[in-house]
Amino acid sequence: IRLLFNRKKKTLRSVLNTKSVMKLLEDNRRTVQSLHPEKMVDGRPAQVIVEEILERDSWKGQRAAKLDLDDFLQLLAEFNEAGIHFN
Repeated sequence: IRLLFNRKKKTLRSVLNTKSVMKLLEDNRRTVQSLHPEKMVDGRPAQVIVEEILERDSWKGQRAAKLDLDDFLQLLAEFNEAGIHFN
């Protein structure tokens, strides 16, 4: 959530699609996979997964400033289901 509030006038896609955020997400993903090797591993890169989630109608073009707490929790749940975790 902190990532989104740092640039709250930008769209979710533009905030989450930067090189530094993608590196952070890939590192977090590798950490979770090493801690829980029994879970099914999705071989796709994090960028592809993030794009798929943000292309859904509910998130397309959304800005962090316009989201309420329930929206943030729903977005976080969708990322967690897809194997993308934030710390």
